[in-house]
Amino acid sequence: MDQTQIARVAEELYQEMERGERPELKIETLAGQIVMQAAPSWQNSFIASRVERQLAAAYEPGSYVLQEAGVLLPDGSEPRPDVVVLHGLPASNGRLTADLVDVVVEVASQSNSDNNYVTKRRLYAAAGIPEYLIIDPGKGVCTYLAKPRHEGWASMTGYDFGEAIKLAGAVIETSGLPRVS
Repeated sequence: MDQTQIARVAEELYQEMERGERPELKIETLAGQIVMQAAPSWQNSFIASRVERQLAAAYEPGSYVLQEAGVLLPDGSEPRPDVVVLHGLPASNGRLTADLVDVVVEVASQSNSDNNYVTKRRLYAAAGIPEYLIIDPGKGVCTYLAKPRHEGWASMTGYDFGEAIKLAGAVIETSGLPRVS
């Protein structure tokens, strides 16, 4: 399947989800592949919601904090981060693109942690997204990456659940985040 066919199939699946026909799925296109996942656990949803609220309170007007919005990357991938901070919005008929993104937050699930720790880590860096936070409720740790380079990051800091995570524009409190066993 070429990139055009993948984009067409993914768009059809996105539309089915928007119509409520596939509530059990989360669909992304990553590095030329369609990735389908089960709906997130309550723990992952709780964490994403809590982080979204903290980021929305910390960032100034003109910034937008969204959950599971598709972000079009330069390579044609379209991940749907759990939480994303934008410094602007596209035209009403446009798509969210990497150049509008300040922060991406992914809550890792045990079934697909390689997507967050390997694939998305590389894709977000290559797209020039300034900050990437991976929250892993299975391990009880968070990985904060900043200063992207072509396919890597100049800065990486690890945190345990219970520690405050210092982003460029916000502090995320992780005490009370649920673990997944």
